[in-house]
Amino acid sequence: MKIFFGSLSLADGLEFCESPYDFKVQSQRQVQIAESIRTAEVKAFDRGNLQTQITFKVKKKHNSVENAQAYALSHAAVVAQQTGPLTIIGEPSGTLYTLSDASITRIESSSMHNVSFHTYHIIGGKFTASTQLF
Repeated sequence: MKIFFGSLSLADGLEFCESPYDFKVQSQRQVQIAESIRTAEVKAFDRGNLQTQITFKVKKKHNSVENAQAYALSHAAVVAQQTGPLTIIGEPSGTLYTLSDASITRIESSSMHNVSFHTYHIIGGKFTASTQLF
């Protein structure tokens, strides 16, 4: 699976041994609850707003311990400046998934030896799947 946030690559996929893991998708609709005095039930009103949160982890292998540490230290600042949709390309199917109006809410980065580890928490609107690219 390849993942791009705007023009920035977050996971380069199978070819680079950068497939995301612990991948989670949570969708939540905005619902207003109305409670009235002396009624047996509450009423729920769907406000039509959809929020989707995508969370995943990626590990990246580097040429040296120093490069892994430098990447872990600088990566969050680079990602925080990005805007645009989150685009996911399924491998090997080539199916394209898009999270519209995406924003990074949290990034966690660390390193061990010559490997950096990153956890991304991204929130957006509608999450869609398109036909296969290939």
